[in-house]
Amino acid sequence: MKHFKQAAVAVALMGGVLNGLALDPNVKDKAVYLSPEESRATMTVYPGYEMELFASEVDFPIDNPVAMQWDQKGRLWIANAPTYPHIKPDEKFKDSIVVLEDKDHDGKADTYTVFADNLYIPMGFVVGDNGVYVSNEPNLMHLQDTDGDGIADKKEIILHGFGSEDSHHAISAFQWAPDGSFYMAEGTFLVSNVETPWGVKRTHDSAVWRFKPSRQQLDVFSNYGWSNPWGIAFDKWGHPILLDASPGQNYYLPHLMSKFSEDMIGPTIEYPGKHAVNELSFFKKGRPNSGAEFVSSHNFPPEVQGTYLNGQCIGFHGIRWITVEENGSGILTTKTNDLVQARDTNFRPIALQFGPDGALYVCDYYNNVIGHMQYEFRDTRRGVGHGRIWRIRYKDRPLSTPVKIAGEPVETLLNLLKDPILRTRYQARRELQERGAKEVLPATAKWLKQLDSKHPDYDLHRLEAFWIYQSYDEPNFPLLEELLKAKESNVRATATMAMRFEAYQFPDTMKHLRKLIFDPNMRVRLEAVNALSCMDSTEAAALIIKASEMPMDFGLYFAMKRSLDYLQRFGPIPGYDNSVFSIRKLSDGELVDHLSGNWPDQVGYEILSRNGIKADEHSKVIAGFRQRWKATQAEVLFRVADSLKATGKDDVGGIARRLAGLSKQDSEQGREAFTGYLKRDAAATDADLRRASYAGLLHASAENAQSVIKLAEGKNEVDMLMAGSALITDAAVQGKLYPVLLAYVKSSKTITAEAVRDAMRGAMVLKQQREDIFKAMADLAENGGYVKRRGAISAMQNVPYKEWPKGYDQYAGRLKINGAKLRLGAEIFRRENFCGQCHMSNGEGVPGAFPPLQANQWVEGDAERMIKVAMFGLEGPLEVHGVAYNAAMPPMGGLLNDEEMAAVLTYVRTSWDNTGTEIMPEQVAAVRAKYPDRAALWQVEEIVKDHPIDGWTPPKAAPKKKSEFE
Repeated sequence: MKHFKQAAVAVALMGGVLNGLALDPNVKDKAVYLSPEESRATMTVYPGYEMELFASEVDFPIDNPVAMQWDQKGRLWIANAPTYPHIKPDEKFKDSIVVLEDKDHDGKADTYTVFADNLYIPMGFVVGDNGVYVSNEPNLMHLQDTDGDGIADKKEIILHGFGSEDSHHAISAFQWAPDGSFYMAEGTFLVSNVETPWGVKRTHDSAVWRFKPSRQQLDVFSNYGWSNPWGIAFDKWGHPILLDASPGQNYYLPHLMSKFSEDMIGPTIEYPGKHAVNELSFFKKGRPNSGAEFVSSHNFPPEVQGTYLNGQCIGFHGIRWITVEENGSGILTTKTNDLVQARDTNFRPIALQFGPDGALYVCDYYNNVIGHMQYEFRDTRRGVGHGRIWRIRYKDRPLSTPVKIAGEPVETLLNLLKDPILRTRYQARRELQERGAKEVLPATAKWLKQLDSKHPDYDLHRLEAFWIYQSYDEPNFPLLEELLKAKESNVRATATMAMRFEAYQFPDTMKHLRKLIFDPNMRVRLEAVNALSCMDSTEAAALIIKASEMPMDFGLYFAMKRSLDYLQRFGPIPGYDNSVFSIRKLSDGELVDHLSGNWPDQVGYEILSRNGIKADEHSKVIAGFRQRWKATQAEVLFRVADSLKATGKDDVGGIARRLAGLSKQDSEQGREAFTGYLKRDAAATDADLRRASYAGLLHASAENAQSVIKLAEGKNEVDMLMAGSALITDAAVQGKLYPVLLAYVKSSKTITAEAVRDAMRGAMVLKQQREDIFKAMADLAENGGYVKRRGAISAMQNVPYKEWPKGYDQYAGRLKINGAKLRLGAEIFRRENFCGQCHMSNGEGVPGAFPPLQANQWVEGDAERMIKVAMFGLEGPLEVHGVAYNAAMPPMGGLLNDEEMAAVLTYVRTSWDNTGTEIMPEQVAAVRAKYPDRAALWQVEEIVKDHPIDGWTPPKAAPKKKSEFE
């Protein structure tokens, strides 16, 4: 048994209480900062990988590093910002750009050179043009070394007027694009008014800027409802990805690149407003995200190449690893993993980039306090004088020998554009783009002619050549025309994107867009839409309307919609009134008014997608479609759902409910349609519609429910079947289903709690049998084991308490709990440094770090066990939902009185579909009195011995994770 002092250290590092603070969360003058070695000891790295220290404040004056970039000489540049979050009265600017170099290639920085100092919060920068372009609020500056001594001797304000109201959101996430421009992101709360040679450019409340140094051209590249974009990455095709730190969301940026007019201030697009956020992000798992990078390294194994990395620095402190693949016009996330997870909550990985040796380098802001909305500007826990650069490598593969780039012959650099490693091509491209057009472009023309047309990456190699031309503002238009016809659709998409920027000097833009807008690939059509939105003509708008008749997903629909909203200013758009974009703007009443004569199909689709329109109007539309298409009602509804989804409207829940609610006769007529839908590939269908299909089959043949159950078992969709059964409101049908489903629930050894709940939820319409159903559920609750207990109690709790038979109050849970108690519990749960800090506000936890509180036996089960854990803490290995955790629950008994403890535990036990019982203050007091002198955390095995967990066996060791990418 460990002493309390030893356990407190574990709590500080593992339990989520901020960095060794005293257990009183109101203490604001203490913060524990670990040494690099101590911090590294708290980190778990994915099996097979190793994390090493490259540089830290121990060896060099690294101080709050906020950004980093590699240069063509293999040196790492970082921006120090000890001034953050603001400069104080009488202080001098003290932030800097510094250069770290590993001269002997041993994996540790040897030298530290201050390139420039006296800066003000340089949130972002890129290396370029013999220096750096850097954010120096409210300016974009270029710091240049003109005499070659490695120190900036020329400081020039390039652009002035970027928002500086909130330093946290100032222009940052700088990244060179392949075409010789660089992007930078700006967060919410800011207003920018930037004077340029091309006119004043303005934004407010977040944007992505694109700056082309060769032309001194600044553009609002994209504008959306972001909070604080803090990472931009380009894939191999030059398609940009952006992450929004605060909500932890990632975006395929081409969805958001078209011109638009909503919320504008003034008569032109020059001052775009903040666009409403919707569901365009492709990955969110925890927040906030910081740093974005695609895996491309000879050191990392082949199976992980092309995966996408995000840092996260609150709640979960580490690096997420995400597999992505092309999906329609955007990106689909398939699997996630944790590359690094730190228990030291000072670890703040805010930037990621692969180095010339193939290792992944991580910029660690290393601070007790970040942000300045939830903390005071002068919170004394906010640290200075700390900062680390880590590198991660795969142990069983050698690191790369850094490729020579700086000073190499142009021919050598051009051949490096064929290199499979993204960062090698990035650096070679930058070197070429700074050499001068007279030296580079003739050699590029020669290199282009020598390319092997049979090489599998021939189109990509030609695209690299076009980017070189584009960077010098001499785009090779014959080459561009060839790329627009490339076999590789992603090359066609990137070439189409280029026309958006080069249309001013490409005379045939519209000729090509007339074809590209009908390209079979959705990504190409997306880029054509974005380019057309910049053509400022009704012809461009009419092409978008025509292309909307082709399949689209939500991202493409959204780009089309906001492009058309902008293009309407140039005159009436042919075909617009009958298009999905116009019809979706109509009010319910205006839609219904269209139901006269030969109304367009789109009107019918939209009416059936809106639940607020009266059922009679829905019926009128369905009858009209049945007559037009000579189809059953089920066939009509499936066809409508397919049409809605094809035009980017993913929410077809209303259609699904109507399918599930068909009469027995209509269900019988639709049996073939239901079966046909279930035969489709499950991944390409809608879950609501699949549940409705099972409901329809059960409704059509309740007498033969066993065959439907077998169908679901064969597809591993029993949960979906049971959810479908709960949708049936016909008491006669439920009367036939109830005994069959109950027998299945009782006999199944693999059924889930959700399936139990749903199977019995539908039967609750049988009010005359309610007593028997509750009796059966109570029997499951007492004798069926944990899973069936959860499902049975949840089924009962779906019935209003006033309709409960007498004698079952012990299962009522939240239905009988005083609202004030639950509100108090919720408030305590969300306090700073309390439960929600680690387990998240929705109780979902952080995989591998902090277990979920949802459907967790430790939470829902034995009340005394839960009180003991919460009061005195818990330590040791355990498993929740099949995931191993090394628990270190901090003791909360000294922070909460009996009433508060009872309230927060009751809130947790009865939230998020949990089915636990209420905990009373007297129960808490009894446990407190029983252990008056206890000063150690409970060990898992110790407490399970006294309070058994259903199915629990002592784990011998935390299981080794198998790569999800293998």
